[in-house]
Amino acid sequence: MSSSSTEILSGMKALVARMILMQVTEHLYLSAQQLLDAEVSIEERVRSLEVLNTQMKWSNSERTRILEQLQVQIFSLISEGRRTAMDTSQYVNQLREGLIALKRRLSSMQEDISCPICLSPWNSHGRHRVVSLRCGHLFGNNCIRTAIRRFHRCPICRRRALHADVRRIFSRRLIQ
Repeated sequence: MSSSSTEILSGMKALVARMILMQVTEHLYLSAQQLLDAEVSIEERVRSLEVLNTQMKWSNSERTRILEQLQVQIFSLISEGRRTAMDTSQYVNQLREGLIALKRRLSSMQEDISCPICLSPWNSHGRHRVVSLRCGHLFGNNCIRTAIRRFHRCPICRRRALHADVRRIFSRRLIQ
């Protein structure tokens, strides 16, 4: 939770506590008035009721003001929550786009370390070690020799290819 949300919530708690205190005070005042009513004259009762009426009007206006403040603070909390949700949504979308880009890069890397004929990864030695043709395309040794025997062309660019055009590639990073 952000610091402004915490401040708003503590302000709201203070306003609610103030309303509760006002209600308790009114209740005590009314109880005291009822005890005094039995022993005083009518004029004094009227005066005390007028004072009580004035205090009740002030309390009601104060309650209304507090409720309006609470309403404003609640709306600001809601708008901050929406802003936070939008920020989170944008962050999630950025992460999603980053993951999609990463997936594309990994797919292209997989293509770079796989034989385009059989789609198996190359080896650094053995029958499926990486080799290239004069045109520069890379293949597994066994796969390209079979393709040259059958078609006498590069399977990718269709240039003429011979067995003598097959060259072994040496690279520690390319092959593991």
